Amino acid sequence: MLVKSAAPPAQAVQRIGASPSVPAGATPSGSTIRACHHPVSPIQGEPKKLGHRVGKTTIATTREDSGVQPSPDRPTSWRTFLKAHADVICGADFFTVEVWTKRGLGTRFVLLVIQHATRRIEIAGVTTHPNAEFMSQVARNLTDQVDDFLRRQRYLIIDNDSLFTKQFDSILDAAGVTVMRTAI
Repeated sequence: MLVKSAAPPAQAVQRIGASPSVPAGATPSGSTIRACHHPVSPIQGEPKKLGHRVGKTTIATTREDSGVQPSPDRPTSWRTFLKAHADVICGADFFTVEVWTKRGLGTRFVLLVIQHATRRIEIAGVTTHPNAEFMSQVARNLTDQVDDFLRRQRYLIIDNDSLFTKQFDSILDAAGVTVMRTAI
């Protein structure tokens, strides 16, 4: 953790793990930054407090050269997350189909699940009235020994539709599948 200090510049540089030999007014070098094991913004921000500018590219190159991995608490973009976990991600959503019956035109709700890496799809269920009981049965079917479409999957991405109940989430969670809701 970096702490603001009223200490002279050389001591402040020493606090962030860099070389104390950087004289006041000099620009920190790659070897100075190499000693730091912090995310980009503190590495970039601390020399700035001392009147120096260090670019993100310099920091990234130096970090890569020294084998320092990016901070695990840094937010990950959806694109990066999807690429990194494609083989363990599924998505699910409803669509409707209009069907002619003896009573006339009727609406059917279809729950589709797709595996991100393979694009393999599964019609998880079709109903006229999706309710908590239907959703619970679908969750059990997707994680049981027979169907097990979500086997080796860690994440299921769904929207915030109220049809995806807490019980649906808890059944999947018990099977080791984390439900992730989109922003919309």
